[in-house]
Amino acid sequence: MPPKTFPGSPAVGAWLTGALATLLLLGGCVDGTPAAAWPGEGVPPLPTCRGDNDGVIAAGELDFTPGRRAPYALVASPGPPVAGLPEAGGLRLWDFRDATFDSVHEVPLLDPAGLWCADRLAGGTVALPFGPDEAPPDEREAVPSLLVLAATGMAVDILGVASVQPELLLLAYDRAVPFLRFPLVRGARWQAEVAPAPGSRLGSLDLAELALVDAYRVELAGQGRLTLPGMSLDNVLQLDLQLTRRLGDEGATWESRQTYLVHECLGTVALRSEADEVWWVIWYPQ
Repeated sequence: MPPKTFPGSPAVGAWLTGALATLLLLGGCVDGTPAAAWPGEGVPPLPTCRGDNDGVIAAGELDFTPGRRAPYALVASPGPPVAGLPEAGGLRLWDFRDATFDSVHEVPLLDPAGLWCADRLAGGTVALPFGPDEAPPDEREAVPSLLVLAATGMAVDILGVASVQPELLLLAYDRAVPFLRFPLVRGARWQAEVAPAPGSRLGSLDLAELALVDAYRVELAGQGRLTLPGMSLDNVLQLDLQLTRRLGDEGATWESRQTYLVHECLGTVALRSEADEVWWVIWYPQ
């Protein structure tokens, strides 16, 4: 069944979850990518990572500095089970050793201070596009937009969404949404419900008058080992995000679920959306 949307709008919830996937992919330490992983000739590799690989991701082990770019690849086939294969001690295995890859994309982290609506999303420290430059077929008519976040030493919060072009879309939440809460450790969970703040609009549609509510649920649901061609990572955390959007108490409902596999310094090393059932992995050329 296709996602339900509020009248006259694209699937804004799909924009949000696509951008969150990109956010975590970009969340590796500035010194987190091995030289052999960096694509392109003449691009200096990042220094050796400072992480301690203890299975607990502290704020200092992820970085969201504007100006960085992250490459990631679409897994063509095969992909592992979304929950990971069970291993001893309650750990999981996500095995991509025999996977083949399709397209590779780079997505930048941007400075939100230059956005047309910077004053409406005050406190934002980073903005990023919604996913790679090839949108899924059912989203090709969506308004090109940016997710705006506030990253601090304790958390990463979602402030809202703004179109790239002025005045097409502004979804400013009435309070910050907790997306990451440090330290990230298996078993942690949190949730929040938010609504559009006054002045939020999609074209001529006043989003604040729709009684729209976004409910977020985040859980660090697992831990284990991820294998890629020529590489293996232990102490990978599985972060599950569920976004439920509803209109009023009895209105239409839209739901999205995402799975992120996160490692300290490298950020998200793999992710999967329940909607399109495909995996993206951090790109390590052979």
